[in-house]
Amino acid sequence: MGRFDPIPDDKFTFGLWSVGNIGRDPFGDPVRRKLAAVEIVHLLADIGAMGVNLHDDDLVPIDATAAERDAVSAPSRRRSSLRG
Repeated sequence: MGRFDPIPDDKFTFGLWSVGNIGRDPFGDPVRRKLAAVEIVHLLADIGAMGVNLHDDDLVPIDATAAERDAVSAPSRRRSSLRG
């Protein structure tokens, strides 16, 4: 194994925006379907990711009420440990 090959002890995290990007460019249609945040979290858990990075409003819309925030984030919080 090379010096830079990943091993299970490495800790990788991924951003929802990078995994969930629909791949659209200014001149074409999206090339991938939109994934729900909780679906992205589960996919990352399946490949052994240690965590998820969030941008400003990746998970919860910036203008969400407290109730909307709780409804959006609850499914992701249920699986708080990606490896567990």
